[in-house]
Amino acid sequence: MSDKSDTAKLMKWMNIKHVNEWETKETGNNFSFYKNYRNSYTVEGPFDAVTGLHCPNYNSSDDKTPKETLYKAELSKDCETLTISFNNEVIHKTDMKKIVENLMKKNKANTNNLSVEELTYKESSEKAEISIIIENLSGNIKDKKTSKITNINAVVYFSVKKQIPPLDKPLNVHIN
Repeated sequence: MSDKSDTAKLMKWMNIKHVNEWETKETGNNFSFYKNYRNSYTVEGPFDAVTGLHCPNYNSSDDKTPKETLYKAELSKDCETLTISFNNEVIHKTDMKKIVENLMKKNKANTNNLSVEELTYKESSEKAEISIIIENLSGNIKDKKTSKITNINAVVYFSVKKQIPPLDKPLNVHIN
């Protein structure tokens, strides 16, 4: 028993296992990963945009969100999909459950003080490059797989791979 409090002693006397609020059981039904906040970090760019993401986002309101935004990164209401948009066109989606499952392969289900490197996820597609730095992430596990993400706080850095559309006619350039 890790806690010698009166509560722990009483529970032992009643033949009930006491679990300290900070203890976790490896076979538990939850996961949580937290960044070590004492260390600073540098992100190599360049990036077109950076934004903080929170899910669930209790402060959001659909009518406050600008309809037309050049760069946009947002999490779905169930916290499972990160969507990157450029000029109102979806250019990239990330499955957040895959990130959780990768973290669980490398760490215990409840791990604090992870380094920024351990909590950085990079992805590149035809249209975008992203770096997600997880501040904290938690949720539920069922059958050793992520069943639900309940909380995400992250910073997302992203760049759009701009493509120049083909010209309809030749471009005339005058040089003096």
